[in-house]
Amino acid sequence: RANGEKEIFTVGDWVPRQGDRTLDDRRNRTLSDGLPAGATSFEIASARGNVSLTKKDNRWRFRTGELEGPADNVMVENALLSLERGRMTEVIDKPTSSSMQLGLDKPIITVTSNNETLLTIGRKLHGSGSFSVPVGDGAVGIATPEVLREFLRAPLEWSSRRFVWGEHGEVEGVHIRSGS
Repeated sequence: RANGEKEIFTVGDWVPRQGDRTLDDRRNRTLSDGLPAGATSFEIASARGNVSLTKKDNRWRFRTGELEGPADNVMVENALLSLERGRMTEVIDKPTSSSMQLGLDKPIITVTSNNETLLTIGRKLHGSGSFSVPVGDGAVGIATPEVLREFLRAPLEWSSRRFVWGEHGEVEGVHIRSGS
């Protein structure tokens, strides 16, 4: 019944169960909002090196140091999905460890797009193998290596494994010369 009316409404059993959820159960645990609308590039800065990934003509390209070339499209798309849909296992509102202990003062990885930070990854936590991720207002999230795996790669790993690029029929021949 609603407001003492004579009409009776039936609702699914999930409606009353929603009241059993805690505030922590309702918390947004996604890693990031993903790539900003209209953005066609992002950068990953890490201790292993920096890589810039740019989409042009529906293909991703990477640049790291002096090297530039086609990026592994599947790997890049998986990284973007991780940004949007990857979830932290836990969020700690008032961590007992300092930012320095969690590695947030010198993150091991920072993902940015158009000078906007999308994701910051602190150091690996002792015992769990998971990583700390700042979520704002001093709170810290915990993310597993599986969720962050795309961002933990060395810069050169973003390159495509394809040997030849081009449309079918454009390649007339291939010459391979050994360096030894």
